[in-house]
Amino acid sequence: MTAARRLFRNARLIDPESGLDAPGDLLVDGAHIAAIGPGLADSGFGDDVEIIEAGGLCLAPGLVDMRVQLREPGAEMGLLRKLEKRQRSGMNRFSFFIYRFNGPIMRQMFSHPKNIWQLEQSVISMLAGDLFDTPKVLRRLQLFKLVYAINGLRDWRRWRAGHNYRLAQARSQFSGGNTPLDQC
Repeated sequence: MTAARRLFRNARLIDPESGLDAPGDLLVDGAHIAAIGPGLADSGFGDDVEIIEAGGLCLAPGLVDMRVQLREPGAEMGLLRKLEKRQRSGMNRFSFFIYRFNGPIMRQMFSHPKNIWQLEQSVISMLAGDLFDTPKVLRRLQLFKLVYAINGLRDWRRWRAGHNYRLAQARSQFSGGNTPLDQC
């Protein structure tokens, strides 16, 4: 049962209009403030008053819930779809390197680095997690992919061997490890 009258005990009372910022109690009757001040809880109210222990929390008129995020109602699904699309595109950029990192073309590129057009910085940024919004990094990653494709065309047999190896790895089944922990 909720009472129409509530006493907030031991609250930090703030009222910018009067300059009040002090600990005290606040009695609310319905939608109106009935009394304010220190020691109201000791005044001996009847059983019709619900006492709420505030424990030093702030009570102030006219403040809004600061945890509320102002946005267009109903736009959450669109925002979630946009976030998911953004995350997928970032992971696709990252997976390009994961699948090709040990391939012969990538090994050749990293064994003779020239850092033309600052491509090395873009790869380092991508590995550090900068996959999403930095246009400079994204352009350099696209350029790196182009350089990779050109190197792959120049040495297409090694590129094809690496591609076939990746496909075979993707199709293979894991049969278990060979460590003592895997034998349990």
